[in-house]
Amino acid sequence: SNENIELQEDLKVFYEISESNVKHNIVIFNDEDKLCYANKRAIMEWGKGLSVKEQCKEIRKVLENQYDIKRILRSVREDEYIKEQIEVKGIDRVFELYGQKINTDNNKVYYILRINDITIEYRENEAIKKREKILSEITDNIQDIIVAIDDDGYIKYLNKSAKEVIGDFEYVNNHVNYYDLAIDLSKREILRNTINKKISYYIETSDKRQIELESIIMELNNCNFTKIKKVVVSRDLNQSYKYESLILEYNNFKAQEKIKNDFFINLSHEFKTPLNAIYSAVQL
Repeated sequence: SNENIELQEDLKVFYEISESNVKHNIVIFNDEDKLCYANKRAIMEWGKGLSVKEQCKEIRKVLENQYDIKRILRSVREDEYIKEQIEVKGIDRVFELYGQKINTDNNKVYYILRINDITIEYRENEAIKKREKILSEITDNIQDIIVAIDDDGYIKYLNKSAKEVIGDFEYVNNHVNYYDLAIDLSKREILRNTINKKISYYIETSDKRQIELESIIMELNNCNFTKIKKVVVSRDLNQSYKYESLILEYNNFKAQEKIKNDFFINLSHEFKTPLNAIYSAVQL
């Protein structure tokens, strides 16, 4: 019949796709958790036996020892689709597993598992995350305001000082453009086109305050692996003015302390001179 022909064609397409897959190990279980199919890659990697029965036995053994196949099949049975990362300690490898429940027209149930070795990508991502954490810890301990932006000016990172001074903005979710924070429209264009030069401007913070910043914008070259293209390093001029005012007050305080100390030194000297004369007379 035409339906049988179409079914045979579909099976042929599936078989060709599965057998030619060089990235995933593909296995299929029935509703009784019996291994029904393994693609060429899975057989070459896991099936050491010569006969089909021996291959199935070896594949099943690997799946039970390394992937806890019973738990996985139970999860697919309940959720119909799962995606997991599995780190196999014994062989120091990391795998990405996709599981899917398939219901056929004749009321049969199958579970398709696709397993892909992602060890290299996983290790690289872990190394990147570690470097990002170290960099974040360093920048968070810098008092300067540091903002990282992409080529269009959208915020990709704020250090601790930036979040405290200009606000967090929830930039990841809200897609905030740093240039648009500048109150003066003409300053926005200057910010876009100024590199490695100091520029002063007012911005509106997340809590609607206006603060004056002095910034240097630097371009990042040869950073194709990240969306960050520029880094804005700023200082809050309002805080600088307060700091300078405190320095002035401190210097005035030191000057007054010196005057006071000099006064008491002179006073002490003036008292000692007649007292010494009286003391000498008494001694005589």
